[in-house]
Amino acid sequence: MDPFAISSYAAMKKGVCMSITAGNSGPSLGSLYNRIPWVLTVGASSIYHSLAGTVTLGNGSTITGWTMFPASALVHEQLLIYNKTLSHCNSSGWLSNPPYDGILVCDVGIVKSFRHIAPLTTSAIFICNDPQLAEVEEFSYPRVVIGSKVIEVVINYAKRSKKPMHLQIASPLANGGRAGQVNPNKALDSDLIYDTTPHGHVNLLCSMNFTSTQILTIVKSRSYNYSNPSDDLNYPSFIVLYTNKTTMISRTFQRAVTSVGDGPTIYKAEVTTSEHSTIFVWPEEISFVKKYEKQSYNMTIKYIKEKNGTVEYGSLV
Repeated sequence: MDPFAISSYAAMKKGVCMSITAGNSGPSLGSLYNRIPWVLTVGASSIYHSLAGTVTLGNGSTITGWTMFPASALVHEQLLIYNKTLSHCNSSGWLSNPPYDGILVCDVGIVKSFRHIAPLTTSAIFICNDPQLAEVEEFSYPRVVIGSKVIEVVINYAKRSKKPMHLQIASPLANGGRAGQVNPNKALDSDLIYDTTPHGHVNLLCSMNFTSTQILTIVKSRSYNYSNPSDDLNYPSFIVLYTNKTTMISRTFQRAVTSVGDGPTIYKAEVTTSEHSTIFVWPEEISFVKKYEKQSYNMTIKYIKEKNGTVEYGSLV
């Protein structure tokens, strides 16, 4: 049994919130280090700020892209290397003649490219429209991700010019700036809260095929009702899981909310759906007359499996 799960459950029953790291294996699915539902799991997340990496060609043209290289850097007076055969940068076989004395251009930005060319060159340019590609993992060498709109400018320069160029990175990460997105003051000023209780967590444990001995090791009490297993906690989040054999799935969630705002309030549901799902909320509107009043609502998600099995997201505001 996980000692953190046992100790944090005891703390939760006393009204103490424990915070535990998410780990360093992200950001892929299923990489969370801690999966204890009654603790606050904290990890770094993407921030949509432009962490600028500047490409300056030998003709004076300047292109600004994205980077997560953890230091400021200047790659000075280097040739730009582009070869169509090598441009996917995802095969050690094609890249078997290191080192490449210059800045390598990769026109297909995938994670494997980062790993393959790390020992082969001192710097690189990746061409991709998604700035989050630049945040996938640590940059062990100066590299910049630029958009496909400027691909022809870079490739034509590499093919036609022998003038050296510069790659400059002015990274805010040079100062260790990896801030989270937590706003504790705003959280204290919320108007609606989703309460969870120890009994709700007991129902969750009962749904996870733990033995009675294992559950008692965590909760240390026989006073709960252990005959109502449920894997759905009263959280402001919802997840529908499916298997490879699933073609369509429908699931209904029930949530209870408490008003902590002052005076009468009315909330109307605003739903954003993914391409292959339909979401229904009932009632669409809930109202509160006084502070600490409770109301409940149901949300049904109907999902038709997308052929590639990708993860899709929606929201309820």
